[in-house]
Amino acid sequence: MLPILKNIFIILLIITSIMIQGYFRFICKRKMPTILVVMLSVVIFWLIVQFGVYLTNEILQARVDAFDLNHNTFIDGDEVTEEALEALRQKTSDTGRALAPFTGAIFGVLYNGLLWFVLALLANIWQVIRERKSKS
Repeated sequence: MLPILKNIFIILLIITSIMIQGYFRFICKRKMPTILVVMLSVVIFWLIVQFGVYLTNEILQARVDAFDLNHNTFIDGDEVTEEALEALRQKTSDTGRALAPFTGAIFGVLYNGLLWFVLALLANIWQVIRERKSKS
């Protein structure tokens, strides 16, 4: 479940940023300042990362809770198995999820800045091609 969820969120991050920046750069008639478009894209990128972290935590907690047969919030006694210990290890290995607010913001700025640069380059190339066609 988690690898599928991870792949879905990566695709969602990529497509959402491209759609936002592409819409405001090429489709929308009302032009917004570039910095606002990039910041909007970064904020949405960050929110998607945070939602992914929340879902991952909930899935891992549900996996741990499945081994807690007497519902005392501890894995003890007969509940201790290799699978239960692995579920606990996955739940408590949360450094990446704990740092996600910071890394999500950093990667959001880097990715969306790079995407803005690529789209600006493509727009300039497209404009040069259209000008050459109109001259000939």
